[in-house]
Amino acid sequence: MIKYLIFDLDGTIATKFNRIHKKVISAIIRARKKGFKIAIATGRHINSVLKIAELIKCDIYSEYIICLNGGSIWKYNDSGIEKIYQETIHLEMAKNLFDLAKSLNISISGYSTNGYIYTNNIKGVKQKFLSKRTKMETKIVDKNFNFEIFKFIAWGTNKKIDLLINECKKMQLEIYKFSYVPGTKNIEICPQNVNKVSAIKKICQIENLNNYEVAYFGDGDNDIKALEWVGHSVSMLNGSKEAKKTASFITRKSNKKGGVGFYIEENLLRE
Repeated sequence: MIKYLIFDLDGTIATKFNRIHKKVISAIIRARKKGFKIAIATGRHINSVLKIAELIKCDIYSEYIICLNGGSIWKYNDSGIEKIYQETIHLEMAKNLFDLAKSLNISISGYSTNGYIYTNNIKGVKQKFLSKRTKMETKIVDKNFNFEIFKFIAWGTNKKIDLLINECKKMQLEIYKFSYVPGTKNIEICPQNVNKVSAIKKICQIENLNNYEVAYFGDGDNDIKALEWVGHSVSMLNGSKEAKKTASFITRKSNKKGGVGFYIEENLLRE
């Protein structure tokens, strides 16, 4: 029996400008009344998740938020929200990645343990977007850089990003493609063995759940392992080919049209 519903954000329950379709919100409210627990699993930094989490009342129900593709787990409690787990890319490896990106002329930014975003391209459009979304100050990486990194985001031409991917694989880091622009690639780089499913397993251990008691909804590259592991996996209609191939079910509507909400009401809330 399914007890937990875990949702990716971007492309799944969230649309542009942090909006959530009213059908999704109403379905989540009804699901809680039926006894389902709710959690979020996203690649975002916690700073850019709280508004959405509180929109669907995760704070009121003391629910979990998985951030940075599994790099941190947070849980609401009576005092606010608490980080209960984190994993990082260690200092020497982080320095190596900045050096490698510089040699390949690739723009790269990393969420650091001291609360700043470090980058080699502070004027880049994507970097400005990250800083605005997370409300985090950006600093240029230099010889004095001395912090571990939760997650890197890199962007560049297909050829150069492919070279970076190959080097990251040698370091056994987790790599996810999160969007495409013609002729370019954007990737997320996460610590070894850190992914959404590793974080979901930690929550399952805490809550004494097995994989068949978890439903997961996702749409992209960073959702594949979670879709493979849970007992009830759902890809969005607007999801990637790989997500649709991996999932057991596909929503009949896109995220923009409230696909998750319709799926919950039509398949999980029937009497």
